[in-house]
Amino acid sequence: MSHIIKKPIFERSLYSIKEALAPTQKYVVTSNHDKAIEKLEALGAVILSGELGVRITTLAEHICLQYVNGGYEFIKIEHDINEAEKT
Repeated sequence: MSHIIKKPIFERSLYSIKEALAPTQKYVVTSNHDKAIEKLEALGAVILSGELGVRITTLAEHICLQYVNGGYEFIKIEHDINEAEKT
């Protein structure tokens, strides 16, 4: 039963990772990427913000990909933190 409840969350998370992988060949790690990783490692969380069009979503996706590649599990939360508690 629990697998049925969790399935949409896992499917959405997997889809998001696959979507993020598509443009990775063109991604260049920047100082912003490195700074975000440093903050995340030091504080356990990071808030990414910036002007429209500066590719914050791309940065977030590639940070996630880096951690997935390192063995972490990716869970995409779309609306409510309670979605994560179901996993």
